[in-house]
Amino acid sequence: MEGRAHYLYYSSTATATKRYWFYTEPNINILINNAKSSIERREVQNEILERLQKNAGAVQYFNTLVNPKEEIPEQKRPALIILDTEHVWGTDGLREKTSRIIEKISTKKGNSERVYRNTFLFLICSEAGYGKLSTCIQDFLACRKIMDEYKSQLKPEIKADLKSKIDEHHSACVFYCSEILR
Repeated sequence: MEGRAHYLYYSSTATATKRYWFYTEPNINILINNAKSSIERREVQNEILERLQKNAGAVQYFNTLVNPKEEIPEQKRPALIILDTEHVWGTDGLREKTSRIIEKISTKKGNSERVYRNTFLFLICSEAGYGKLSTCIQDFLACRKIMDEYKSQLKPEIKADLKSKIDEHHSACVFYCSEILR
């Protein structure tokens, strides 16, 4: 019940006895954990791509393309290609599907061969990096969802706590996204 009852609070003490009580305000930690489980992988991926797209303009010296389609026009200046989060560098190396996409983008433009093949730099996430970033994004989305859904039920101090959690997760997400673009 500790993890499911939204209005149940409990305290842990040094002894084996726990105290339980119900309160008129929902337990924010339980709500956040429940919200995290309802967030789909595609929502997380969309948020990551949206954040990368927003920050792509900050990259200097490269024409930055986030999750481009395979039809990319000829690039005469250096281009940084950031692939979708479904393409990750696994513990066993580059995946076959990712390898095929990289080869196709770098050698073909439509049905013809590329002239400027050496202008592309590809960026993909590692499994560990994607795991950290997706967890951070999931936490952020869960907190934002709770704030939207329970805004009228939360007391000002709980709202402030939730707002600080949103800001904390947002900052961590910005950090991880900026690390990708460095």
